[in-house]
Amino acid sequence: MRSFVALDIPEGLITKLKYIQDALRGHGQFSFPKSFHLTLSYLGEIEDAERIIEGLSQIRFDPFKFKLDKVGMFGKRVIWIGIKPEQDVVELAKQVRKAAPPKDSKFHPHITLARIKWLKDQDWKVTIPEDEVLVEAFKLYKSTLTPEGAVYEVLGSFTHGK
Repeated sequence: MRSFVALDIPEGLITKLKYIQDALRGHGQFSFPKSFHLTLSYLGEIEDAERIIEGLSQIRFDPFKFKLDKVGMFGKRVIWIGIKPEQDVVELAKQVRKAAPPKDSKFHPHITLARIKWLKDQDWKVTIPEDEVLVEAFKLYKSTLTPEGAVYEVLGSFTHGK
């Protein structure tokens, strides 16, 4: 099963991220994710979810907060929004990636806003929300690809200090 470990994004901030997506319209053709999360470890295809759940359940961390930062691009394919400060997310990701080794080796904390089909220009004007995100838990997700997009199912939820 295709899986990943991620932080959820609060509903109020999701609405604001959708406004940022709207600001991109007219600057090219994009596919927009239907849900938002911050991936800590993309696992790809896994066979033994129970082993991964056991490893993730051993992780301890103190709650922390972050805010959204600047909008950027990965090559010519993905538009993302970063976070600040990054340190607490990076530290949590290190623990997660040790317990649930990723398919990829690089980690850059971000939330994907759009996948680019073609880009007319990069002259979009976006307002970055000032909301703080409180992180008290992370989740292991199963991802099923459908013609309508990915469908996510929570396989495990892991709270700080528990």
